Amino acid sequence: MKKRKIWIGVGLVTLILITGFAVKKHREESKIVVLKKKAAIEVKEHSRDIKEIKITDFNELPAGVKKINYDVIETSGKNVKGNSFKMSDFGSESKSGLIGGKTETGVNVTYTNGKKEMIR
Repeated sequence: MKKRKIWIGVGLVTLILITGFAVKKHREESKIVVLKKKAAIEVKEHSRDIKEIKITDFNELPAGVKKINYDVIETSGKNVKGNSFKMSDFGSESKSGLIGGKTETGVNVTYTNGKKEMIR
C-alpha cells in the first residue's frame, strides 16, 4: 500500500512538472509571435508600397535585443530580400532597401512557423 502511494505521488509530481514546462514554453512562443507582429507593423508604418512581409528568422541577442530578419514583396512585384529589424527597450532600428513612408493598405505577413496574417 505504501509503495502505491509513493508511485501516485511520483506520478503527480511528474505530471505537474511536465504541465509547468509546457505552459512556460507556450508563453515564450506567444511572446515571440507578438514581437514578430510588432516588427511587421513597424515595417509597414515606416515603408511605402509593401504588399507582403515574410519573416525569415528571429534571434535574441545579448542585452535584450531582438533581431528579426525579413523579406518584402512590394506592390510593384519587386522582391527585397535580406532586411533586418532590431528591437530593444531603447527603441528600434531597421536596415532595409525599402522606400520610406507608410503603407496605407493591408499587408500579408508570413511568420517563420508558416502562419499567415493580414495586418491593416
